[in-house]
Amino acid sequence: GMYGDAVLSYRHEGNAVVAKGDFGICVGIQQMVEARAAGVMFTLDPITGDRSKISIETCWGLGEGVVKGDITPSQFLADKVMLAILRRRIASQAEEYRFDPGLGTVGVFPVAVARRDQPPLGEDEAIELAALGKKIEKDRGAPQDIEWALGSDGRINILQVRPETVWSTKQAKATVSIASPISHVLSRMSGGAFSSNKAAGGKAGE
Repeated sequence: GMYGDAVLSYRHEGNAVVAKGDFGICVGIQQMVEARAAGVMFTLDPITGDRSKISIETCWGLGEGVVKGDITPSQFLADKVMLAILRRRIASQAEEYRFDPGLGTVGVFPVAVARRDQPPLGEDEAIELAALGKKIEKDRGAPQDIEWALGSDGRINILQVRPETVWSTKQAKATVSIASPISHVLSRMSGGAFSSNKAAGGKAGE
């Protein structure tokens, strides 16, 4: 409720009242997508960290199978600059996740035989998706991990966007500057007790 402990605690910052008067509440309503295909996209190559590439993994139906890892996805690797497909690997897919209106839940169902060995995305759709990923990365200022769905109407829907963390973390660690490699090694060997000042021949406290 609007007068629960958590809500009331946000009204105060120190002794100052941050908000006065009546409160409103915002309820977010998400449109459900009847996905023909879905998946994830990284605006870099998740294997090599190459930022000039965009990697797309996709499957028929909802992307739950890709995210959970129980459906082998088809893969596209695109050139981020030229927006061209460099490599594709199409996986045969016998089952897909989709919404069952009769049960009102998501379930696993057989993929029609005619679609099983077909790519869930056409080349033009993969390029359109890559272009959208490139734009999102530019707007966010860093490589992104994007979940998406292609509706039965052919429209791309972005479901979730978050910063890519694996390569970003590796690159951040790799850029840590070390003033003196010798003092760094000696410091690590001595459990951090060796200062760079001592390594340079200075006196403690200088």
